Amino acid sequence: MPARRDGGLSGATGAGKGKVIGMERMLRHWRYLLGAVILLSLVAAATDAFHRTPWSDEGWFSSASYNLARHGFLGTTVIETAGSGLTRIDQRTYWVMPLFLLGQALWLKLVPATLFTARLFTLFWHPVALLSLYVFLARLFPAATPARAVPALAAGLLACSFHFIDNAAFARPDLACAALGLAALASYVHFRERNLPLAMLVANACIAASGMMHPNGIFHALALATLMLWFDGRRMWRWPVILSAAAPYLVTAAAWGFYISLDYEAFYQQMHTNGTNSRWTQTLNPLAIIWAEIRERYLVAFGLITRGTSVLKGVTLLAYVGAVAACLAHRRLRSQQPVRLLLVLLAVYFAGMSVFNQKLSYYLIHIIPIYASLLAVWVADGWEQNPRLRPAFAAGLVLLAGLDTGGIFLKAYTRSYRAEQLAMVEFVRANTAPESRIAGSAALLYSFDFDTRLKDDPYIGLRGSPQPDVLIVENLYRDAYEAWKTERPADMKRIFGRLDGYRLAYRKAEYEVYLRRKEGQ
Repeated sequence: MPARRDGGLSGATGAGKGKVIGMERMLRHWRYLLGAVILLSLVAAATDAFHRTPWSDEGWFSSASYNLARHGFLGTTVIETAGSGLTRIDQRTYWVMPLFLLGQALWLKLVPATLFTARLFTLFWHPVALLSLYVFLARLFPAATPARAVPALAAGLLACSFHFIDNAAFARPDLACAALGLAALASYVHFRERNLPLAMLVANACIAASGMMHPNGIFHALALATLMLWFDGRRMWRWPVILSAAAPYLVTAAAWGFYISLDYEAFYQQMHTNGTNSRWTQTLNPLAIIWAEIRERYLVAFGLITRGTSVLKGVTLLAYVGAVAACLAHRRLRSQQPVRLLLVLLAVYFAGMSVFNQKLSYYLIHIIPIYASLLAVWVADGWEQNPRLRPAFAAGLVLLAGLDTGGIFLKAYTRSYRAEQLAMVEFVRANTAPESRIAGSAALLYSFDFDTRLKDDPYIGLRGSPQPDVLIVENLYRDAYEAWKTERPADMKRIFGRLDGYRLAYRKAEYEVYLRRKEGQ
């Protein structure tokens, strides 16, 4: 089938008209199903957001946002700064990109500050990401052929993805970063033919915003650069186009630069401390880097090195791998310009993620839309080419959606933190004075209603801060202490020594509360 210059596929003619009519019927079904799937995905994400145990990252981000919304300064006061290397973070927060903090602060000015409302700010990016992916693919697959099912099908597959829903229920900037990155790709292909400078301006504004949400915006910057070279390699080197592309970054750099200038030393120290976290790339061997990416990110994220029901997430990974292999192996698929572009984008995202910021498995949110798109290509092609296999394809789609969304609902209800954590908080409040210092994970910040007595200090005052009167140990601290027995044995010896001055006063579920012994006890 001849390829159009813009990367889309030409319309079918002659004998292909019958297929087009059948495709139109299928498209209507895809669109109806897409609406239902998006609604199911939103319900699953909201359920997860309500029940999911908070994590320390969420408390760190929300501390700064809450202080800006309620007190007018962007300081992260829940972190114990002594010995942390996070210079003056209680006054100005520099260790993370600022846009998510500013957006969440604006949101917390409008709503009560709770864990669920903080997570709702992230949930708002859920439809933005899906719409952006749909628009992007609709410009790549515009012809009346089986490929027209790809945008709706890919958006539906992404909406059902366990990792997509899980990110939407998490008060972190990853989904916002990914949504803005997808919006950049969508706006570029949408505007480029009519007005290339406008396409450059809007797309690069989205990339700048994505990068100010999280440094992982660089993955989407690489993807946008790929699109620009793919479609407009020669047209882009004109001054109006160059200036339109550069303007968003100049404005962003000026605003961020002004904030940095308020305390450059704190900016440098905080960024240096955050930038020294562990990475797994320790070699220049490409094969070793790729294997590390697969082992430390994919096998962890899809439950293939853990036990229990999480291994069922591996079915989705197998579907992604099968789709990529099919698109590479079948000449009919890989000869299509849009499919080749998606394969190139997959390589760009995979290469970028293999060498930059390899810390967390949930960063997969940035590449999963491309996997979902290639899976949609494979399914749409197989649906048209093998009518007798349509029941199998339908069953496979239902299985993927059921495993991923069902896994979210199951996790939400079986691991709900609310009853146990709130009971522990009530005990602490009943057994402490207004001036008492409390050491515990920043994840507890919401249940303590942003109580300024709470400091995230697993060292219990050993690094120069006042000794806390209360220590709360839950899984985040417990896991850290277990790892430090091997990684920091000297520190753990001091921590155990300090614990001799406390008594265990409360134990229920995962929570243990230690109260500092008074003299004579």
